Amino acid sequence: MKMIRKITLWCIGLTFVIQPIKAQAGLADIFVEIYDGVRSGAIKPAYETLKGYIVEEKLLSFLDELDLGDKELHQKYKHLIKSEEFDETYFPFMMYMLEKVGVLQKLLKTAEEGKIDSASGSFLQDPQKKEYLKTVLIVFGKLFLYQNGKDVASTAIHEQIQKLAQNPSLPDFVKSRLGKILEDPQKAMELYHFIGTLVQSIGQDYFYDFQHREVLRKAKLQWLETAGLEKTIHYFKASISKKRAVMMMVDGVGGQYLSELLSQSMLYPTLKAISNESVWVQKSVSSTPTISTRNIAILETGVMVSDPEFKKGVKNSTGIPNFTYVDRKKQEWMYFWGRDGIRLRELVKEAGAKTLFEQLEPYHTVSFMAQFDTAADDRFSYLLGEVMMQIKPGLSEAIGLAHLKHRAQVEIELNHKRKKLAHYLERNAERWANKLLWTERHYEDIAREILSTEDEGIPDFLLWYNPWVDHKTHEFGTHSKEVLETYLPKFDQDVSQIISLYKESGVYSKTLFGIISDHGQVNVNLPEGNINVEDRVIKPLTSRWKKISSDEGGPPKIDLVKSSIVGYDVVFGSTAGGSFVMDLFYRDAYDKEGNLVNPDRWAVHPTYEVLRNYELLSGEHVDWIAQIKTQLKDSLDYCLVREEVSQFGPGVHQVVRIIAPQGEARVIRAGDLYRYEVLEDSLTGKVEGDPLKLSEQSKEMASWIKEGSWHSDAEWLLASANIERLDAIHEISHIYDTQLAGTINIFPARGKGFNTGVPGRHAGELFQEKNSLQVYFGQNVTPGKIDIARGGSMPVTLTHYLMGDSYFSEVKSSFDFSSLLPALKLK
Repeated sequence: MKMIRKITLWCIGLTFVIQPIKAQAGLADIFVEIYDGVRSGAIKPAYETLKGYIVEEKLLSFLDELDLGDKELHQKYKHLIKSEEFDETYFPFMMYMLEKVGVLQKLLKTAEEGKIDSASGSFLQDPQKKEYLKTVLIVFGKLFLYQNGKDVASTAIHEQIQKLAQNPSLPDFVKSRLGKILEDPQKAMELYHFIGTLVQSIGQDYFYDFQHREVLRKAKLQWLETAGLEKTIHYFKASISKKRAVMMMVDGVGGQYLSELLSQSMLYPTLKAISNESVWVQKSVSSTPTISTRNIAILETGVMVSDPEFKKGVKNSTGIPNFTYVDRKKQEWMYFWGRDGIRLRELVKEAGAKTLFEQLEPYHTVSFMAQFDTAADDRFSYLLGEVMMQIKPGLSEAIGLAHLKHRAQVEIELNHKRKKLAHYLERNAERWANKLLWTERHYEDIAREILSTEDEGIPDFLLWYNPWVDHKTHEFGTHSKEVLETYLPKFDQDVSQIISLYKESGVYSKTLFGIISDHGQVNVNLPEGNINVEDRVIKPLTSRWKKISSDEGGPPKIDLVKSSIVGYDVVFGSTAGGSFVMDLFYRDAYDKEGNLVNPDRWAVHPTYEVLRNYELLSGEHVDWIAQIKTQLKDSLDYCLVREEVSQFGPGVHQVVRIIAPQGEARVIRAGDLYRYEVLEDSLTGKVEGDPLKLSEQSKEMASWIKEGSWHSDAEWLLASANIERLDAIHEISHIYDTQLAGTINIFPARGKGFNTGVPGRHAGELFQEKNSLQVYFGQNVTPGKIDIARGGSMPVTLTHYLMGDSYFSEVKSSFDFSSLLPALKLK
């Protein structure tokens, strides 16, 4: 986005610099003009470090304002803040934590006065739970001193964590896991390192946010000095009714699943009312595999997972193909249930995708528990929210809603001042002749106050994320009492409160709301439905294997030092009970002694043809395809492998083979066209049927398959709107657009789960897993429906709404999904 455009009059060779903001400039133009001052780097933050500001001016006074209810704890914190060891790496996190505690205490106070529902904040009224929170604060306080692990192994910190583990308020499953970790000194050290790294990460975020806000406030004040009268009037008037967008993400809730619940139950009145007044995408499609981390990255960037060679050299990918993967180029593995989770944002940035907050940098943005929140102006850490969940379910939401309530109150005050200021400026417009002359200092002070506090009001963009429905569906099942009567109603209440706060603050009429999920879920018939894939498929063929994940329902992996993945026939991982991924390697990448001698060859994935006669490190040959088909015949939905593209002639970019217990097929992609072919079975040599059963469900697809015709991405998407396999052709053809996606991807049949001990599953390819939730609503939305769309369209649509057509056209190419804004038919 450029604020100054050069227009050259070629006929006379003159170049004029045209200011695009004229008498009635768009508010987006002004946002970008102001942000250009930030982007230039010319404006410096008020404090290069936070030490003087936080320690001397704010942190100690803020601590004195809090009633921790424990003088000894209060003194411990004061001593910690003043200590020489408490350097600039750690006290940003201290500030962040104390702000959250302060907001919580205000919440409790208003709850006690009967101003809001006290249920979410009442846990501190229980002495045991209050002691529990105090212990947590002491533990975090000590972990501020974490430096390369030298402090965290102290006896004092170990005693505090043991005390925490014994508190009756700690959930049993957490107590059990924590107890096992503390029994092993090495695992305890790994846990302390993990928490210490988390502390540093959150502290660094706070430091960035603090400096960013300071710089943006300075830029606004500088803009005011040169803006001129008409532009200034327009800015303050337009700010009263400017556009806003809210994206509410709820993890693990399928679209059709929720629709059926709303027709049967009265427990979700807000969602029920929204369903009658919204544009509901009837079949919203989750990306394959239906993994949270993969799909959340897509929903928070609007970008797919694809290496540059599949995007015509453009480096623009989330880089997150699954919850676990092998990076063959770096020779390392990732598993995000553990310390790798802290690296997610770093990996997305490295892969080239921009978060929504980066796309909307000129706007004021707030993140509540977004996993990819780079460049958000204010944020509540997702990882900290997960920790708080263990203290008390609903605690993080209570804090988030309390923050939003404060913002709503500030917004009301801001609008009152904006109206007063705009009236004053317009009344004197003729006298000032388009020059801003502050004849009354009082009004200049109002203008400067507005610009300095706008970031404390209702944001231009809010992303609110709720992971708990997914967690509890895994733990108890899709139709369990816990999910249906506790966690879904709680989400319904949170949505209701957010809407109410937007109405109270006067911004509802110009706000476009979206509710989106990353995937749906299905149930596993335990215990017989749990299939241990490595026991059935891998271990009978080789002892040279490595597992890089925990089983679903198992503990996290927080290894201090990762072990090597070189020297194995197969490296594998499972996720969410649904996805099982195997990485296999060419034998000729090793010498006769088993030493890696050709890293480039090792980095290449074996294709279907090679897997049929795969050479192990031992020299023995095995057929992985036959092994999977025979050993998983009672539990396999289908598996996917690459085929050798060179066999299919020029112009073909990708060929993926689909292997089911009965029936095999392939998807061929050439440019933007796709073809689906039913094949002979690998074992019988006969055509055993269509593994996806597309011909049985769609006459249109049946004719395409029979004719062997090529069709576009959009045609295949629309044709799948009324069948079980939503957008299957597109999703399957793109799963291997990154080398990180593994060699073999295996998905379980209905009622089955791969490597799981819990009843809820996703990461498979059944309709209920693929069908996510996507709903748009607001005062300016005309109720209606969209037959089918990909989930990745929501972030693009909300960005389009905020930016408007002109600026959106400049960033449109950085997204991989279409905007649905035209289909919403806004009033």
